[in-house]
Amino acid sequence: LNLSSQGFSISEINTDEFPIVKASFIATDRAGNSYDDLDESNFSVKEENLNVDASVTVKCIKREDDPEVSVVLVLDQSLSMKEPEDDPRWNWVVQGATSFINTLKFVGRTKIAITSFARSVYIVCNFSSDRDELLNALDTVAPAGITRYDPPFLDSRYGAVRMLSSRPTDIRRIVVFLTDGLPDKNPSTSKIIDSLQNANIQVYSITLQMPMNKDLAYISRETGGRSFSVNDKQELDNIYKYIALDV
Repeated sequence: LNLSSQGFSISEINTDEFPIVKASFIATDRAGNSYDDLDESNFSVKEENLNVDASVTVKCIKREDDPEVSVVLVLDQSLSMKEPEDDPRWNWVVQGATSFINTLKFVGRTKIAITSFARSVYIVCNFSSDRDELLNALDTVAPAGITRYDPPFLDSRYGAVRMLSSRPTDIRRIVVFLTDGLPDKNPSTSKIIDSLQNANIQVYSITLQMPMNKDLAYISRETGGRSFSVNDKQELDNIYKYIALDV
């Protein structure tokens, strides 16, 4: 598949039935529209830049329209995001969040809010459909502090549940939660799930350079969302694009 000036995001690579390998992908044209007519002839498989004789099966699912959504991007701004010094993980997060904002279709009442968290949770940008406003707000965050999971979900002012509860009830409510560290105290997982379910909120969780946290995986599963563990900048960027198109 020739992707010059186009987009291709791959996720959920499954090798449980190796040598059969399964994966989800989203391919977009130069205008950012998803392809819905790709087949096996559009793909080749390579290993170390050499063609591999492999059987490929492709199934494209067409979305009839782009739904309205309310999204809170929840970003871990703890001190560990300053590492490594030569390319801090926070730069990866900004790149990924930027890709999400640029990929999501702002149709109708669709809006994104951004919060960041460490010991507490902070408002970075309130709900907006202005891409420039959202992107500029990312530059205001400076990583510092320890990691706690409760505030970004449950805080009475800037917690995702509180913020999304103010949005229309007839459109999807989504949290995209990103962290690179374990919390310094166990989260109130049952309370978080109950609060999310009562407000009809789905959670997509991303862990960066760490295994998926069991509490986040459980929260995502119980709210009808998904969880992803990623290890590098490009993989993180791909996951953010994938979620933007999946929601």
